Amino acid sequence: MSVEDKTYNGWANRETWSVGLWGFNDDESGPITEEWFCELVNGPTEGILGEIFNSFVSSVDWEELKEHWEADHPAEEEEEEEEEV
Repeated sequence: MSVEDKTYNGWANRETWSVGLWGFNDDESGPITEEWFCELVNGPTEGILGEIFNSFVSSVDWEELKEHWEADHPAEEEEEEEEEV
């Protein structure tokens, strides 16, 4: 039995890639979060469409999206650390 590579364009999976592609247009808003995404999309919560939406959201690697944003915005991260001191 072979191990199937589920990565997509360098991301954990297609769902994470898709959210990253559409979610990083406004770099000033900070890293994308599951809560922000669900509020923005206002996805269905019931029935078959709700099941599909919930499956999509649960497949996204939210930590990878956060790490990607932080790697692209090191200055903001350093400023936050300085403010905490």
